[in-house]
Amino acid sequence: MRLLEDLKKINSLDDAQFGAFLKHVNGNELASFKDLSEFEAFSASIALKFNDAKTIVKVLNFVMDLAFEKRDLTSALKYFEDTFLEPAKKDTDAVRAWTRIKDNVGALSSFFLFRKKYKLRNIQPSLFEFNVICDARPIYDSSKTISDYLFPMILKVKTDSDQSLICELEEEDLSLMETEIAYAKHKLLSLKSTLKSGLQKGSSNG
Repeated sequence: MRLLEDLKKINSLDDAQFGAFLKHVNGNELASFKDLSEFEAFSASIALKFNDAKTIVKVLNFVMDLAFEKRDLTSALKYFEDTFLEPAKKDTDAVRAWTRIKDNVGALSSFFLFRKKYKLRNIQPSLFEFNVICDARPIYDSSKTISDYLFPMILKVKTDSDQSLICELEEEDLSLMETEIAYAKHKLLSLKSTLKSGLQKGSSNG
């Protein structure tokens, strides 16, 4: 099983390397591996191959995603053991690697929150790109002569799941969109301020 083979990469780290690795990933949002030159440099600093480092993070992501789905870390750990470790309980390397994760999962509280935020952001497809194409359509009279033009616009929205939405806009629609976006930004600022104040109040009471 590929997951178990990936899991065993953890055994390539000694205790000092593993502790440093956990500390680093717990303090950094490693949602993807694009342009992660800093993470690559860190891996080199503890003599860990970058591909192995990425593999270990993917295993940790898998465990944290299970915790997100199960809504409970303890349930997620048990599910992992029952589903993946039980059939391979004679594989001592896999068991040792899993034990290292389970015994140190408490050091990944921030990493879990990073991953949870990442999953929540991606419940719905995210905006990938959009284009507004301005068009001119001739209007012909009965003698097939151009008498006027329409100036519609085509809005094309593409998401990161390769879904596309195409719709036609009139000039006044742009003004309505601008108004709605400005209103949304105002509501967002108000919401962030209110929630931040509530968090600060809760922290001071705690």
